[in-house]
Amino acid sequence: MAIFEYKGHDSEGKPVTGTVIGPSMASVADDLSKRGVRVAHLGESSMPNDPLAEPVRRVESPRTPEAPPRDPTLEARSRWMSEVVAPLVSPVPLSALLFFFRQLGSMVSAGVGVVQSLHTLSTQTPNATLRPIVAELKVHAEQGRPISVGLERYPEVFPPVMLNLVRVGEETGTLDKALAEAAKDAEAANLPHPVVLLSPACASYDQFPNFEVRGDTFRSLVRSMVR
Repeated sequence: MAIFEYKGHDSEGKPVTGTVIGPSMASVADDLSKRGVRVAHLGESSMPNDPLAEPVRRVESPRTPEAPPRDPTLEARSRWMSEVVAPLVSPVPLSALLFFFRQLGSMVSAGVGVVQSLHTLSTQTPNATLRPIVAELKVHAEQGRPISVGLERYPEVFPPVMLNLVRVGEETGTLDKALAEAAKDAEAANLPHPVVLLSPACASYDQFPNFEVRGDTFRSLVRSMVR
């Protein structure tokens, strides 16, 4: 802080002089202007301890608002992490999603709060990859944000269908039903699907006049089997 001398005129045009304390000349000039003083001269005082100088007035510089604390749960994850590293290194199986949505849906449907439900699941979820994600979802819920905001940060874990189900459930006040539907979707996707590979054998060359006829016959047989 320094002491500055000023000369100028007040709002009525009367000459004024004095000294003032401030962090910088610019800050003092701004303060004098707000007081209605038109400054003609402003500089650092050559005799800051002059006992005849008028009482000084301390000028506090305006405080810069502090930046809000960083919230890592709102920061975007890199595509490299979500599309390459996470799916390869620590994938979350559908069975883990089935457990998560089924348990969360049951607790919410029973009247347990979302924050309490997520807190419980953050300690009970068996999958090591999903467990910290559930804890992060609890943070979103504690801050009053939709949990779909947290689900959206992990596209490699929560498929778009499940994400949209939860988002619509939150918007319409039917989160318990949406979680139950997400559990059904995870269960259906987790069921084994039989795969049958059919191909006309080489031994059939002497049974058809050409490849086109053989292909048409083969397609007709396959269609009759899947109807």
